[in-house]
Amino acid sequence: MYLFNTATRQYNKVEGLPLGVYGGASFHKDGIHLAFTISSARSSSDVYVYDVRAKKLVRWTESEMGGMVPDQLSQPSLISWKSFDNRSISGFYYKPHAKFTGKRPVIINIHGGHLPDYRGCHCFFFALLEGRFDAIGSTIHYVDRGIDTGDIIQVARPAIDDSDSPESLYCKAERLAARRLVEHLHALRDGRPVLSMPQQFRGRLCLRRHRRPAHDLRFAWRRRTGRLRFPTVREGERWQSGNRE
Repeated sequence: MYLFNTATRQYNKVEGLPLGVYGGASFHKDGIHLAFTISSARSSSDVYVYDVRAKKLVRWTESEMGGMVPDQLSQPSLISWKSFDNRSISGFYYKPHAKFTGKRPVIINIHGGHLPDYRGCHCFFFALLEGRFDAIGSTIHYVDRGIDTGDIIQVARPAIDDSDSPESLYCKAERLAARRLVEHLHALRDGRPVLSMPQQFRGRLCLRRHRRPAHDLRFAWRRRTGRLRFPTVREGERWQSGNRE
């Protein structure tokens, strides 16, 4: 991250910041405190505030990791390679843990959100913030030219209760979707059809920049004050607005 001095028109690199993806940067009206979110391979999106005068970083939130141990998660390294047309392509490589030996499986991406309602990223967070408990789940779908707009194969809906968080629900839904995906792959292997259906509408597209520190603070305040409570829903069922527990 760099800070730009409008008087001298010079950039200065901010040293000592955590590795990750930064977003939602916003200055306080005092012009000294800069708030932003950081998400990384070992943490979910959390709010940080940087004092540009004291050059001090303070972490404001500690998001749950759904039972995962951060120190055991692989951190990516930036690599590059040549494409078929001799262009330089870059990407992040997640090195497998040393205990996993042998050939590496192909990685298949499952959309972490309930299609067609929420596309993009941070889908669980925005669905919970907006009280859309009927739109909690991960979706197995075909990939087309759009962003999460392909035909839907299945939506995996996790169990929900008030002790959950966006991160725990995401982890539960992803594990459930992964098991369902294996079943569909076995069906394809055996020559059985895998049914799908087109999306009936284009839901909300959530981009990383759409989640700002104010959203996280609002979510934390509503949870802490009891203004946002999660209903009890069994695995595989879809919450109905009339069924509040």
